[in-house]
Amino acid sequence: MQEPALDVFEKEPIGKNHGLAKMRNAVLAPHIGSSTTETRKKMAEITIKNLIYGLEQKKMIYSVNLD
Repeated sequence: MQEPALDVFEKEPIGKNHGLAKMRNAVLAPHIGSSTTETRKKMAEITIKNLIYGLEQKKMIYSVNLD
């Protein structure tokens, strides 16, 4: 890898002796890649819509349980 930028790892947090942590050209984030203002705003909008849909017994956005 030339310049990896990673946000999610199999085991978190990765240790300082992890091979990726030792790479000088790597950008590693502690699972916060979605923490932009735009993303958080969209997440809040979806949460509000899901709350309303749930109260109205409608199918929620991105629902996992399809029953």
